Amino acid sequence: MYYLFLDTETSALSPSQGEIIEIGAVIAEFDNVLLKFKPLESFQSLVKPEIEIENKIEKLTGITNLDLSLAKSKNFVKDNWANWIDKQPKIEAIIGHSIGFDKDFLKAGGWYIPEAKFIDTLDWAKILLPEFYAINLEYIQEKISFSSSDLGLSSNILLNLAPHRALYDTYLCIHVANYLISEFTSLPISTEFSNHFQRNYLQLEFNYYPKLPPVVSTSEEKEGELEFNPVITATGQKSWPNFDDIFNQIGIFEIKKLELLCLQDQGYNLNFLLHQILIISIKKFTLNNYKFKIHAFGDSSYYLNQIVLHSLIKLVPSTKVSVWQNPEKLITLSKQVVYKHLELGKAADLAIILAENVDNQEYKALLKKFNSNHYFLVFHLQNLMQNYEYNLPADSSDLANLNIKKQLQQISEIISELKTHVLNPKNTVIKAINSTFLNLINDLVFKTAQAYKIQNQNGRILILEKKQNFNLHQFIEEIINSNCITTVNTELDKLIWNDLIYSLNIKDLVDKLEVNYAEKNQISIVQQVKLEDLLNYAYNESNETNKVALILAGQNSGLKDSQRVTIEGFNYSQYLILGESGSLTKISSKILSGFKGLVIGKVSNLTYFGNLNKMEVSSVYVINEPYLYIEDGFISKDDRTRLLPVLKLIYIQSISNQVGKTFGCKFIFVRSYNC
Repeated sequence: MYYLFLDTETSALSPSQGEIIEIGAVIAEFDNVLLKFKPLESFQSLVKPEIEIENKIEKLTGITNLDLSLAKSKNFVKDNWANWIDKQPKIEAIIGHSIGFDKDFLKAGGWYIPEAKFIDTLDWAKILLPEFYAINLEYIQEKISFSSSDLGLSSNILLNLAPHRALYDTYLCIHVANYLISEFTSLPISTEFSNHFQRNYLQLEFNYYPKLPPVVSTSEEKEGELEFNPVITATGQKSWPNFDDIFNQIGIFEIKKLELLCLQDQGYNLNFLLHQILIISIKKFTLNNYKFKIHAFGDSSYYLNQIVLHSLIKLVPSTKVSVWQNPEKLITLSKQVVYKHLELGKAADLAIILAENVDNQEYKALLKKFNSNHYFLVFHLQNLMQNYEYNLPADSSDLANLNIKKQLQQISEIISELKTHVLNPKNTVIKAINSTFLNLINDLVFKTAQAYKIQNQNGRILILEKKQNFNLHQFIEEIINSNCITTVNTELDKLIWNDLIYSLNIKDLVDKLEVNYAEKNQISIVQQVKLEDLLNYAYNESNETNKVALILAGQNSGLKDSQRVTIEGFNYSQYLILGESGSLTKISSKILSGFKGLVIGKVSNLTYFGNLNKMEVSSVYVINEPYLYIEDGFISKDDRTRLLPVLKLIYIQSISNQVGKTFGCKFIFVRSYNC
């Protein structure tokens, strides 16, 4: 059987804003014996665009406007492409890494597309490579290496191709596809599951039967109850163990149960998630000391994963001992503490899964409508808000506000209808999701005539309703008593911790608790500095230590100035900029593969970087130290004015200790700068 591997380079990220500027494709034959794709013929061409491409596209693709000025016209290349396809044997499928992106551009540009299904190797990687931190082609290549011999090509073919260009990435995609198939065939799975995975996920037909027996545990495993001790977050919510802790307690029985669940039709989204959990559960037996990553849809995917994992194993929470984790975060979370926040995003994500598992057409329609209204509201907010929060006045006649109010009212009406429906769960996973969804729906009752502050956090909407007569002392006392807290883990040292409890007047509540203090990290506070000098100093320090220097901004102005000065003063190879040259995932993959130099981003990216267990950092520079907002009702206005310098120092030490211990580096907070 023959397959078409395909990749394009484009002048923008969407067909409405750009066009194809290069196309590369390879016809490959699948060997049913070796279970590998073998490349045969190739096609490659630059395409002259209608307008010149931007500088950032030149840097991203390596294709210059000079190159494109010498390229053939779009119609000429499209004709050559169609003629080349017509000469090829019948194609079973079109394969690429994130092939949907290329498909959209081909369709929008009127390119000839042979009649065949599309297969995305990115989806294969999400399931089969949970131990990889990123799954873009560039990162996978760095992990598994790539040469001409891997594909049986002559040694000079890849030498004549530029990395990250269309044809090179097409050959690389073939190599990655072969690697992923070998990963699949090494799994100790049942024949039934193997056939299921080939048919539904690989979408390939080949004669393969697992040769390895099921995973064997070193000790006898029995079905039973597992016990976890919850920790309490800064806002008083219970937090269950992280994924690694849960996976370490998933045994043979749970793996067999997972296989059976994966074989059931529970809709694409839930099945995709369950397949990832199954592969991680199998791989944890052989890949020790690995951190596994789950790729799920939506911005509440962590929340969804937690529900699914906890429904797969029986958890009996202990009420004997609870630990309060990072209570100093109360300061930075003061908005959430003094407001009741209604989270539409969580319910919207769960509604997607439930809609795929409902026979009741009325209920299904309501779930889908709830989802579409939620995302429509997100769309409005993204256009209205630049900085995280939007105030919705009660009496506004502004058209944008009226649109939002209308959406809120419609969502409120749908919620009222959803509360009258009950889903009959097919299994424990759906039962757990449905139960959580109904709890969220019961919470999501709001009146749109009221004034609200609406926060948009990465597409998840929080509607904040002010709590009346908020009492901090009483709030903390309730957390301690209702959760049987005996221990506090803080990211503060003893001296700063004492400042915190005295400032908030809660010493009497925490004196009886055991407190585990953090080791103080090295912190410097610089009053004023020239931004160019700071960036040069950070870059030299990075060179001397052979580590990354993080330049993070606490405000948008600091970020823009840092980006501008960096672009003007350094070579492209000496820095990475978040938001311009790539996403967090792409930039982190470059860092983990050996990049050294300046990384420019936001302070909000700090926790993300702190989770990269192999990231080496010389220093962290925070431009415009983070703005600390203390909400009315959290402490009195007079206390806030008096205590703000103390609370800000507490905040700074908390974030530097929390992430600094991961990096083992110093933090420099810059209060002001000039260009």
